[in-house]
Amino acid sequence: MPLRELPAGSAARRDLPRQVQSAGLEIDDLVPLGWRFAGADWWLDPGLGVWVSDDAFALERGQSFANDWIREIWIVAPRGGTRAALADLDALLRGRGATHLRWRVETPLSPEAERYWESCGAEVIGELDDGATLLLQRAAAPPVRAATPSGLALGPVRYGELDTLTGWCAEPAVYRPLGFDEAPDPAALRQALFPADPAERGWYDVTVRAVRRGERLVGVAIENGWDYRGDSIRELNLALPEGGSGPKAILELFAVMMHGCYLRGAAHTLANVRAGPSGAGFARLFGGVGAEDVTAAVRAYGAGQPDRRYWAATRAAFYESKGWARVRETAGGAARG
Repeated sequence: MPLRELPAGSAARRDLPRQVQSAGLEIDDLVPLGWRFAGADWWLDPGLGVWVSDDAFALERGQSFANDWIREIWIVAPRGGTRAALADLDALLRGRGATHLRWRVETPLSPEAERYWESCGAEVIGELDDGATLLLQRAAAPPVRAATPSGLALGPVRYGELDTLTGWCAEPAVYRPLGFDEAPDPAALRQALFPADPAERGWYDVTVRAVRRGERLVGVAIENGWDYRGDSIRELNLALPEGGSGPKAILELFAVMMHGCYLRGAAHTLANVRAGPSGAGFARLFGGVGAEDVTAAVRAYGAGQPDRRYWAATRAAFYESKGWARVRETAGGAARG
């Protein structure tokens, strides 16, 4: 049975504790203390959405008056119907204008549990201040989980991968290809990936994505904006410390990253490498995704770093490139002209 709402003031809502008890449960045992914000009869609060079915019980509320399109939810499905109840509630609330659903889970979060939530369209977006609670989110337009013909895939960094990623980023062989002059502070990296308040990320306009082969983490990709006014220029950097770094694999990964940027409305994508003897190789690599050497233009603009070369591609040039032709079937989402 699908979820149905119990309207405020309805007899069914007043009778909720008895309905729950008839299933052999206690209503106060099902719900965290933070949800019981209206006294003994908290479920009667008109600002709280109450939804029930034969298999699940759900609560929802606006996260704040300013962000009513973000709905905080709580679902209890004693007989294992969490996935179906989440999809049902998601559809119902989006029909009322919600764009994001958020909920809390306790740590530790096992790799199996994190993969389960991923399969439900959710990812960990925050580590709350108490250190024992994580915030998960299911967005209306989740990030594209793109794959390459070589068997690599881009996806969100999992909470359980944080220690591995922090260790990698302490090594020059990783942080330099990612565009850093020195190792990023581990606390800043943690804050950027899993902030206590998702509205206040530690780094401005930075997206960090995991590169995996199957379930194994093999690398990391970083995307950031150059244009504070509108995200029109996106810089991409990539490091693959655990292998899969042949020219073909790198070309394909850059291609799926660029496609993701263009799907979100970027006009240009930009990559940079340390200047050195591999210039011809980089020319072939970036030429394969429609990019041109724009180092002189970047320097003339007074930007960039003196020991790096810069390559940029327009949307039109990328979608005419051999790199796009290679990943067209696996990159996810239609090409944007």
